[in-house]
Amino acid sequence: MGSDRPARGICDCHNSDHKWTFTVHKPQRWSPRSLNVLDLLTELSHLVEIERIVLLRDFFRDELPAELDQTMTPVAECGIEVIVRKRAEPLRPRSQRFK
Repeated sequence: MGSDRPARGICDCHNSDHKWTFTVHKPQRWSPRSLNVLDLLTELSHLVEIERIVLLRDFFRDELPAELDQTMTPVAECGIEVIVRKRAEPLRPRSQRFK
């Protein structure tokens, strides 16, 4: 998954293949096509256990101009890594747990 550059909240508009962005969680996002990973995982929580969520920003330099897509260089990486484990027995979906 690609990250929506959480530290700066900028648009990666120069990427012609840009379809979706993801963030770990933000109350407001710059793109209508941005998804919060925690919201997605919450919807799946009756099926999986969340093992790990990591925001990858290796060698990303905030001081460089926002227009520079650092992920197109051989150095910087931006992304969100999610590790989940399938539950042996699914729980009742969240919407039905407290009825």
